[in-house]
Amino acid sequence: MNRLNRIFLILTFFSSYCVNAQEIVDVKPGPRYFCELNTGFLAGETVSGWMHVKNGFALGKFWNASFVTGIEGHRTGIYIPLGFEGRFAFNDKKTSPFVSMSATYLQNTGARNYRYYHTEVERTLGFSGGAKLGIRHFFSKSVGIITAVGYRYTFVEERGVSNYCWECLPYETDLQHHMNRFELTFGFIFR
Repeated sequence: MNRLNRIFLILTFFSSYCVNAQEIVDVKPGPRYFCELNTGFLAGETVSGWMHVKNGFALGKFWNASFVTGIEGHRTGIYIPLGFEGRFAFNDKKTSPFVSMSATYLQNTGARNYRYYHTEVERTLGFSGGAKLGIRHFFSKSVGIITAVGYRYTFVEERGVSNYCWECLPYETDLQHHMNRFELTFGFIFR
């Protein structure tokens, strides 16, 4: 019995020593909400501006997923984008480079009269997708800035009624626009 008490005492001593020697590990934070306000320019065959609001979650240390909405100008008119963006940050430091990919549906804002060739056009379908490479920098735990450059492909299909002259009969027309554009982004992050 005396021997059993000694073993129990030694095991208790070593177990308390091992518990004190362990590092205290922080529990990984769950997904964190963030809001991002971005503005920028699209350049290519025409130059136009855009403004996006992104609401998303940080999934772990390196991945972000967000819902995108806002307003965009393209050669064919003004659109409201509705889509998603995924972002991968290369580190979890105060300043971090990142790569992102996005895909959005472009909701039309109504009919537009182009006034050339007497064409009445209603935008019916739009899609935009692209990739960016950029840098984010946080001034504090909750406020930061973002800058990025990238490529954006935009497809817009328009349907309308057109005629070449005042005396001509109108006819239905389908126009498809494929736009390859360079994108410049600047924005603020709040989390």
